[in-house]
Amino acid sequence: MKRKLIAGVLVAAAASVAWFVFFNHSKPSAEQSKTTEHSAPTTENTASQEDGKLSPASSQSAPENSNDPDAQKTVAEFSTGEKVNLKQVKDLFSSLPSQLQQVGLEKIYEALLGRLIDAKLLLTAAHQAGIDQNPDVLKKISEAQEALVQKAYLDQEIAKLINDEILQKKYQELLKMMPQGQIEVKLSHILLKTKEEAEEVLKQIKAGKSFDDLVKEKSVDAESKQKGGDLGYVRKDDLPKDFSDPVFKAAKGSIVTEALKIGDVGYSIIRVDDKRPVEPPKFEKVRDDIYKAISPEYAVKVIEKMRQDSGVKKIGLDGKPLVEKTPEQKKAEAEAEAKEENKNEQSAVDIKSLKDDMVVAEFPNGDKVTLAELKESISTLPPQLKEVPFDKVFEPLLNRIVDMKLISSEARKAGMDKDPAVLKRMADAKEALIQKFYLEQEVAKLITPTMINEKYQQLMKMMPKNEMEIRLRHILVKTKEEAEKILKALKSGANFEEMAKSSSLDEQSKVNGGDLGYVRRADLPKEFAEVVFKAPKATLLSEPVHVGDMGYSIVRVEDKRPIEPPKVQEVEGELRKVLAAEQSIKVLEKLRQGASVKKFDMNGQPLPDKPAEPAKAASGPEASPGSSSDQPKPAEEKDTKKVENTSKKESPAS
Repeated sequence: MKRKLIAGVLVAAAASVAWFVFFNHSKPSAEQSKTTEHSAPTTENTASQEDGKLSPASSQSAPENSNDPDAQKTVAEFSTGEKVNLKQVKDLFSSLPSQLQQVGLEKIYEALLGRLIDAKLLLTAAHQAGIDQNPDVLKKISEAQEALVQKAYLDQEIAKLINDEILQKKYQELLKMMPQGQIEVKLSHILLKTKEEAEEVLKQIKAGKSFDDLVKEKSVDAESKQKGGDLGYVRKDDLPKDFSDPVFKAAKGSIVTEALKIGDVGYSIIRVDDKRPVEPPKFEKVRDDIYKAISPEYAVKVIEKMRQDSGVKKIGLDGKPLVEKTPEQKKAEAEAEAKEENKNEQSAVDIKSLKDDMVVAEFPNGDKVTLAELKESISTLPPQLKEVPFDKVFEPLLNRIVDMKLISSEARKAGMDKDPAVLKRMADAKEALIQKFYLEQEVAKLITPTMINEKYQQLMKMMPKNEMEIRLRHILVKTKEEAEKILKALKSGANFEEMAKSSSLDEQSKVNGGDLGYVRRADLPKEFAEVVFKAPKATLLSEPVHVGDMGYSIVRVEDKRPIEPPKVQEVEGELRKVLAAEQSIKVLEKLRQGASVKKFDMNGQPLPDKPAEPAKAASGPEASPGSSSDQPKPAEEKDTKKVENTSKKESPAS
């Protein structure tokens, strides 16, 4: 709960720093780790591409003999003789999210050029520091490059299985799931800082002053102000309930009669410009999204086919051959684990007595997998799974290693390791990882215990004071009649925990007697929170609580307590991330100061040097390391100014 409490505060703290420049390499989640044998290849340190788009950090090297005229246009030249060409800038632009591409290359050209220059500065410094010779770095590079070869092969095989007929069928299924008769509204607004200002503007509108004129004069929303306050079309689910109710009740062309509060941002005066039925997206627009969504399912098919044809012998910890389980058996085991039916089950094997050179898998060509390899792969698991007994994760880990070896073998047979596009991505991944490790090394030198303590004190000041959390139990049922029947039984002396186990529809909490643990007010729907936080400790609520489409909840308030702030040791990791973001800016600024770089516009004309601006926020700590994909991407800024600022404060490795 303490970690939940600090999450939002840390995001706010990180808003004082620029884009955090470390990679956010994909790690398997708990759920993914349970089904590792059904996963497409991933490694902890994979610096791969997604959808064929290279990282802007690492897509620095244009093909030497390119016939593209843009590759011949120099847009930046270093004193060392190294150059950046226009093609690289355009490649980086094409990798941006569509929202940013709509801004236009001309408007964000200098920002993109700055990122490519920073990439070269980082890479040069990393080579000078010998990062490219570090054994740990070389190992990570090898793993990342191997994952790229594996992914390229899997992508190729998946593409052979998914055709437009399959995608159309999935599309029709999605259409049936869409809510019918949904309405969306087009809104414009005037954003004011205080309620008093908003009420004054409302009076002026009622007195006949033009809404459009007041947008230009008064609104503090710089982005929508440029478009006459236009917020575009939104659906009811896109808005908080307190906001959506008055907006959707208002007639088309009318102004909502009261100013609506938007969190800490201020108060919004809304005009409803249009109302229309929600149209389902065209197949062509969502085809790629559907393809991505169903690709994992087909990756499983590819991998299972390879397993069946492989002839690999797998050996369990007891020395006996492992039998391949059916999907039904795996599902049953997963369900049993979820219900913790096997939590007290003891391993029949003494793990400590087993030797690391024990062979746990053997391939027809003589290759082997040893117990030591499995133990080493535990380091790639998330912290919560590292604590799981080894015999519980043994089989999925073994399957994962075997699958990766099979995919690598097939990929090389198919020539994927020689494919020019894959080789380019491998080179990019190498450069990006070298940059990353150099930056981590330099930042680590700058962070001191004093800085951590100071950041912790800042965090404590930002945390809400005197906040309470409560521990709840509940029984979830579908109808009000069922809820009232159970409530009557409980009031007559029935055991709450037993009733939860036998009657609740909430599979997750019913196994613990309906226990939901400690929750804060912000964790609950507003209507629900209002009721439970008013109730005294050790109280069964007198009425069932309606929880939307899920049904009705019979709730008992078990306990109430003040929220204790976390200790510095508990949040040190998160604090280091925020500090790393700040210090990475200093590392980059030092590199820029020591470099001599001539910059040119897209027409070859020199660009004037601009004084460095103070680094400002670009994103929070979770967004800043990059995207959750294999390859980091630029932040999805919404306007040109944010993009332009980026060039002055982002690492190209971000």
